[in-house]
Amino acid sequence: RVMLRENASMSSHPGEIDALRARARQLAELPIDGLVLGFVKHAALDLNTMCEVLQAAPGLRITLHRAFEHAQDPVNTIQQLKKFPQVDRILTSGGAGNWRERKARLIDWQAVAAPEISILIGIGLRRSALTEMAQHSNGFEFHVGRAARLPHTTTGVVSREQIALLKALL
Repeated sequence: RVMLRENASMSSHPGEIDALRARARQLAELPIDGLVLGFVKHAALDLNTMCEVLQAAPGLRITLHRAFEHAQDPVNTIQQLKKFPQVDRILTSGGAGNWRERKARLIDWQAVAAPEISILIGIGLRRSALTEMAQHSNGFEFHVGRAARLPHTTTGVVSREQIALLKALL
């Protein structure tokens, strides 16, 4: 899936919406699996901007990225996202807190999201967390990012060996 944004933040400015819509239309013509996007306005998830952008690429599937973590009421937000048939994944770390708290939220959110939406667990996953969450029958998916790179940084090179090691944990 291709990340769609006009700036490095999760917010969009009024002039950027037209550019985002144009880019979404262009990407919809390519053989891609979908888009990754999400917008925040006034410290909350901006579903209005998301709706405007989705209208420009109605055939593409959508992953809502970590903008989800700005949702004031995540369970209600998941219910709202189900009104967008294109949204089939939510990328999230499970929010703030220790792993036990995040894990409990991820399990709860997946129960609410299923079957229309899958929770895509990401951000700083350790091998033990992958193994733990893969044992749930909730259908979690994982965004491994740095864990698939050498060195384990955002600028590291994706390593086939690292990916094989991670897949073996599942």
